[in-house]
Amino acid sequence: MKCEVVNKIAEGRPNVLDIILNKQVNLIINTPWAKRDAIKDDKC
Repeated sequence: MKCEVVNKIAEGRPNVLDIILNKQVNLIINTPWAKRDAIKDDKC
């Protein structure tokens, strides 16, 4: 499976929202940092 790391919304462009809106993605797997709060990460 081909994979690519993309920017989160708060990290600049192009970001995950751009990729979703352009229909360039089939699957998203969110892998939050171990020391970060996953709920906070979800709201960026």
